[in-house]
This record gives sequence, structure tokens and C-alpha cells, in this order.
Amino acid sequence: MQKDLQEILSSLKGRYAALLALALCRRQKANFLLWCSLDETRDALAQSFDKCFNYLSSILQGSGSEKGFEARQEELKIVLDGTDDDESFGAEVAADAAATLELGYEAFAEDNDEAAFEAANLCISAVAARVAVENPDMSDEEAASNELLITESIVQTKLASMVLRLQNVVGHKNFTSAQIKELLNAAVPSGLSNIGLPDDPEDEDQ
Repeated sequence: MQKDLQEILSSLKGRYAALLALALCRRQKANFLLWCSLDETRDALAQSFDKCFNYLSSILQGSGSEKGFEARQEELKIVLDGTDDDESFGAEVAADAAATLELGYEAFAEDNDEAAFEAANLCISAVAARVAVENPDMSDEEAASNELLITESIVQTKLASMVLRLQNVVGHKNFTSAQIKELLNAAVPSGLSNIGLPDDPEDEDQ
């Protein structure tokens, strides 16, 4: 991970770390939804994931309640548990997406000061895992210059920098819908997830 990115991540705490985790989860959302679409019994997991994602966005805008927040946290744990029985790569990246969202909740609740760093690592580790699966004979030097990994590093740096700028401007005010929507749009600049899957077609009106 680049030094400048590490420095920014270490400065993001609380709701700012939660905002970054939300954006990084947005980068992985298509991975989770594709995995769910492969088995109709996972429809409820997809719905819960969306509900938890949207609720974190809402609470960062000042809407919601402590009771609702706690309910979504518990629901998210069920979503994560739902990936346990599948050992496929698809389940692995789906679990990463849910775990990234969970880190957003932990950050907002101020239960994890390392949430921003952990969320960024989860997101880029999924990219590294895909590169390794598709290129088992690739050297470390070749992996470091892989287009997916380079792209992920660039996007993460951009997202973290956007959140840092908001931290300097917004202060203790709630984030606006427009600010969050801009960040979520920046999370999928080429219409692809972090591992290169086509993004889900639904418009994001957070």
C-alpha cells in the first residue's frame, strides 16, 4: 500500500472512516450481488446487504436511530454468516464486501480506530487474490505491476483523499446526500467492481 495512502488512512477515524468504508464497500457491491444471484436461496442476503448499506449512508447524513443502527449491525452479522458454507472464490469476495461494510459500522460506533486501514486492506486483498487465482505462476514483481492492483491503489488513494478533504471542510456537520453520492460514484469510476466485475445497474440515490 502506498505511503501517502497509509498516512491518510491513519488519520481517518469515526464517521470519516465509516464513510470511506461505505465507499470501499460500494467498490465491492457487485461482487456480493453476483454471488447472491447464483443461488436463489441467497435473495434474502442480498436484500439485507442493501438495507445495511443504505442505512449506513442514511445515518451518516443524520437520519436513523441508535436502535435502528444496532438492528442493522446484527443483520449484517447474519449476512456475513451466510457466506460461511461456501468455500468458493465468489463467497470469499462476497464476505470481504460484507466485512468492509461491517467495519463502517464499527467505525461509526467508534469501536475500531483501525477501521479505515482494515477496510482498505480487505478491498485490495480481494484484488490481489483474483490476480493470484488467474496468474498462479506470476512473480511478485509482475503482480506489483498488474493493472487491477495498480487501478485499485489509484482509486483507493482518490477516495481516501476525498474523505480527507471532507474532514477538513465538513467538521461535525452531517454529510449531505450530494457529498455521499459523489463519493460513491467515484468508487466505481469505470463501472467495474474492485475485481473487475460489471457494476450493478441500479442508480445510486443515497
